[in-house]
Amino acid sequence: MKLRSEADNWMEQFEDLQLKKEVLTEEKNALERQMRMATKEIRSLKELLNQKEVYARELVQTLTQAQEDLRASADKIQFLESYFAPLKTSFDASEAEKEELRAEVDQWEKDYEALEDKLSLDVSWAFLNTRFETLIEDN
Repeated sequence: MKLRSEADNWMEQFEDLQLKKEVLTEEKNALERQMRMATKEIRSLKELLNQKEVYARELVQTLTQAQEDLRASADKIQFLESYFAPLKTSFDASEAEKEELRAEVDQWEKDYEALEDKLSLDVSWAFLNTRFETLIEDN
């Protein structure tokens, strides 16, 4: 009976261990699935990180090119401004001279009109004098 009791005890322990082994096997399988999923996710994240680094390098290159272009444009603007300054001064002087000449031409036109009026009066006066003299002679 003692042997039987001992055998039953061993059998119970064996069944408990068998049950624990099945539970542990299931947990191991679940952990392996999780590990595969985690590995897959890590690979995916690494790929995203690589893409991000490529994109960051491209952005740096684009920014560097934009800065170089901006510097070149600023240099061109500075050159054009320095080139434009004397032209603007010359243009302003020409505009002022044009206004002076326009005023002078306007004055000449007024003087010419005044002379035309005077000449017309002189011609009319001379004509009247001639007619007056002719009338006096005819009388």
